[in-house]
Amino acid sequence: MSNSKENTRITDFGTKFKNRLAGSFQDWIPQLKGNIQDIWLNPATHLIPEDNPVGVAVAAGPSAERNIHLLKDRDLIVACADRAAATYGHLFRSFYVGTSDPSPLIAKLYKKMPTPIAVLLSVYSHQQAVKVLKDRKIPHYYYTPAFKDDNDEEFKLINKLLLTLTETPLMYGVSDSGSLAFRILVGLGCRVIGLVGLDYSEPYERPIEKWSLYPAYRAWMEAHNIEDIERMKQMMNVRRYTHPIYGNDYVTDVSWDSYRGKFLTLLEIAKKQGIKTINCSEGGSLYTEWLPCQKLEVFLKEQLPSS
Repeated sequence: MSNSKENTRITDFGTKFKNRLAGSFQDWIPQLKGNIQDIWLNPATHLIPEDNPVGVAVAAGPSAERNIHLLKDRDLIVACADRAAATYGHLFRSFYVGTSDPSPLIAKLYKKMPTPIAVLLSVYSHQQAVKVLKDRKIPHYYYTPAFKDDNDEEFKLINKLLLTLTETPLMYGVSDSGSLAFRILVGLGCRVIGLVGLDYSEPYERPIEKWSLYPAYRAWMEAHNIEDIERMKQMMNVRRYTHPIYGNDYVTDVSWDSYRGKFLTLLEIAKKQGIKTINCSEGGSLYTEWLPCQKLEVFLKEQLPSS
C-alpha cells in the first residue's frame, strides 16, 4: 500500500459534510497539530475580564477612515480585527486583537503592529503568525471555531472532538475577525459596545479591482472557467443598496450577506443577554431595525463624557 499523503488522506465522509469541510480540514489540521502545545498552554479562558462596561470593536472597513481618529487616546476598551489593529493601532492607548485568518499573510501584520494587550487566535492560525507573537513576547490565547448545524450530527461530533482535543472554548459567530473583536469585548465584560468600520460591503464608487473580495472572485472565476466579470457578478448576486441611516451607497453579494447575517445573529444573542450594541460605523451595509445607529462622536460623548 502506498504511503503517499494523497493516497492516505481521508476525504469521503459520505454526506454534505465532505463538501463543506473536507478541503478546509486539509489546510487547517496541520496548523492545529503544529500549534497544539502552545494551545494547551494558552486557552482563551485565561483572559482576565476587566471592569469596564464600554468597549469599541474596530474593523478595517472603508467607513473607519471617516471617524477612527475620534478614538485616539480614549480611555475605553478597544478590540480590533487584525488588519484594523495593524492600520490604526497607533491611535489607541491599548487594545486587544482577534484573528480568524488561517493564512500566513497575517504574520506580516503582527510584525509591525503596535503591541496589543493580547491576541485571540483560532487554533488553526498559521505557525508563521504564532512565531511572530512568540518572538515579540505578545500574550496570545486560542479559541476553537465551532461548526454549527443543529441538524447535523457530524458537526456536533466534530465540535465535541475539537473541544476535547484543544481544551479551548468553542466559539460560534466568529466567521470573520470583526465579529471576533466583538466577542472579545463581550468576554471582557463590556455591556455597551460601539462598532467602527464593520462595513460588510464595498463602497459603490470603488472599482471592483479594489474590492477586498476581488482576489477571491478571480480565484473563483479561474476555478469555474469564467472570464466575464459581469457574469460572475450576476452569479454572486452583486447588487447596490443605500444605507437607510447613514445614506452611503454600497455593494453587497452572497459572501458579504453570509458574514453580515452571522454577525447580526451574534448581535441579537448579545442583545438578549442585556448587551447594548450601537453601530457607529457611519457607512457600510450593517443595518436592522433593532440595531441603533449613531455617529461615533455622539456615542463617545454619551458613553464617556469625562474621557
